[in-house]
Amino acid sequence: YRKEVAQANILLGRSFQMTENFDEAIEAFKKVENSEDDSIRAYVQLALGAVLLNQERLPEALQRFNKSFELYQTIGNRYLIVFSLINQTDALNGLGRFGE
Repeated sequence: YRKEVAQANILLGRSFQMTENFDEAIEAFKKVENSEDDSIRAYVQLALGAVLLNQERLPEALQRFNKSFELYQTIGNRYLIVFSLINQTDALNGLGRFGE
C-alpha cells in the first residue's frame, strides 16, 4: 500500500512538473521523500533536483542531485547514477563551477 501511494505521488509530481506547476510538483514529491524504499527516495531526490533546476534554484538542485547520486550508488543502479551525474553537471555549470 505504501509503495502504491508513493508511486501515485510521484506520478502526480511528474504531471505537475510537466505542466510547469513547480510548487505543486515539489509538494507532491516531498510527501514521499522519506520513503522506506531506497529506490523511491533516490528517484524523488532526482525529481526534486530537476524541478529546482527548472526554477533556477541551482544550489538546492545540486544538493538534491548529490543525494540522488549517493542513494543510487548505495543501491547499485548504475543507469540512474549517470542521470544524477549529468544533472549535477548542469547545476554546476549554471553556478559557474566548471572545474568540478
